[in-house]
Amino acid sequence: MAGPSARLADVARVLEAAPQVFTFVEIKPVALEAHGVGRVVEAVLAELSSLGDRAAVISFDFEALVASRELAAQHPIAPIVEDWDQVRGEAGALEPEYLFCDVRRLPAEGPLELTPELVVYEVVDPNQALELGRRGAKFVETFAFPEMHDALELRDE
Repeated sequence: MAGPSARLADVARVLEAAPQVFTFVEIKPVALEAHGVGRVVEAVLAELSSLGDRAAVISFDFEALVASRELAAQHPIAPIVEDWDQVRGEAGALEPEYLFCDVRRLPAEGPLELTPELVVYEVVDPNQALELGRRGAKFVETFAFPEMHDALELRDE
């Protein structure tokens, strides 16, 4: 059983005191389905307003990202693509600052340099993280943070 989740308002308050920290806040499809795009986007942006451009709104739902951009242009947006072909198409048309892609959906080889900064998620292997960086990814997301941190820290020694 998962522990309690922090409310977005509480997270925003903590981040207000840490001006060096940038955060990505994901708007989940389940929230959009339950409450509607307008209501969810407005509520999220209200909680993030004090963070300005230090908080990016990310989502699989491109309509939510369009609404976010229209309501609060200071917040960067980041579509999460389900297919690499969306990078140049629908996702690229949003002119996002960041773009999220599952590591399993990337081209097997070649450069990954994009105008939006690429964030690759589901990365668990430190060697893979380094290779993605060499190919052009700016960030990796992992649920294996302690292991990834420790393995990469050992390389630096």
